[in-house]
Amino acid sequence: MAANPAQTRAIRRVGADTFHDLELRWNTPWRGTVAVGAKNAFDHVGPVLYSQPSSSVSYSGQFDIGRFVYMKYQQRF
Repeated sequence: MAANPAQTRAIRRVGADTFHDLELRWNTPWRGTVAVGAKNAFDHVGPVLYSQPSSSVSYSGQFDIGRFVYMKYQQRF
């Protein structure tokens, strides 16, 4: 029995994707922390997703902006 074309749908399979984050941190003697880093360090572009993936973890849109370089300081009291 042939499938009814009105009841079929295309399936687009998307493989695994890897993004790399880097951070260098220095703990100061006065209980502070200085850090520099990069999110999506290699400026990887993820696949185009037309809907939410069929898993319990949704696609994170933070990688859509490309590479993000930062510097931060944290002080503990």
